[in-house]
Amino acid sequence: LSQEDVANVDRLCQQLYTCASNDERRAAEQQLAPLSELANMDNVLHLVGQSSSPATTFVACVALRRMVTSSWEQLTMVQMCALQDFVVHVLNTKGPQMDSQVATSFAALLAQTTKL
Repeated sequence: LSQEDVANVDRLCQQLYTCASNDERRAAEQQLAPLSELANMDNVLHLVGQSSSPATTFVACVALRRMVTSSWEQLTMVQMCALQDFVVHVLNTKGPQMDSQVATSFAALLAQTTKL
């Protein structure tokens, strides 16, 4: 993803959580929905690393949790371990500065991947 792509996702995530219009919120949600597809895992991981927006980080974590829930049987052990390592890294480096809801979501993702 380019910086422009990251900025566009940041804008959509802000729109999703701050917009007063239900239609605009729904439109943002529809545009962000493909992030939950397993084929977009690398892009979602990139978003977590590149975006400083708490909304984007939260949406990315939710997308990862949906991927794991809906496609866990398609993930290899190597992919699952890499995802666990990534989440531990995020929690270690960004966790103390994260919004508590975002940090809790990443902790839940770590627990989810550990159980599988």
